[in-house]
Amino acid sequence: MKNKFEFEKFYTHGEWEHEPDEPEEWVHAELRCYISRFRGHLNGYVGIPEGHPLYGKDYDYDAFCELEVHGGVTHSSLGDGKWRPEGSWWIGFDTCHAWDYQPPVEESVYQVHMDVTGKAGPSEHETYRNWAYVKEQTESLAEQLAAMWQPPSYEEWRERVNKA
Repeated sequence: MKNKFEFEKFYTHGEWEHEPDEPEEWVHAELRCYISRFRGHLNGYVGIPEGHPLYGKDYDYDAFCELEVHGGVTHSSLGDGKWRPEGSWWIGFDTCHAWDYQPPVEESVYQVHMDVTGKAGPSEHETYRNWAYVKEQTESLAEQLAAMWQPPSYEEWRERVNKA
C-alpha cells in the first residue's frame, strides 16, 4: 500500500507499503475469490453462484456460524460492480477486529488509533493481517463453501437451460 497521506505525520511504515492497492480476483475450489483493501485493512470474499444453499442469505443466517474464517463472516451481498464484481453472491470477512492492526490511511483512522493506543504504529497486542494471510483465509473459506454445495451435473444444467 502506498502512502496516501498529504502529511507524513499520519503515516506509519510497514509491510502494507509493498502490497497491492488494487483488488485481486482469482478462482479457488471452483469459486471466485476476491481481496480488496478498505481504509487500510484487507477484506476477503468468495463468490457463490445461484443455487448454492447460502446464495441470497444474510450473513447473520445460522449456517454462516459454521464457517471458520478470521473474525467470522461479516459480509454477504450480491456483487454491485463497485465494491465487488457483479455476477456472484459474495460472502466475506474483514481484518478490522480487536487486535487486528489497521494501517491508518486517513487522518480519522489515525486519530482513533492514537486515542486508543497512544501511538501511531501497532501496539504489542495488534497484528497486521497481511495479503498472504487474507489470501489463505479466503481460500479456506472457498473450500468450506464448495464443500457445502454440489454443482448440477451437465445433464441437470442442460435440462434447466432447455426449460427456460
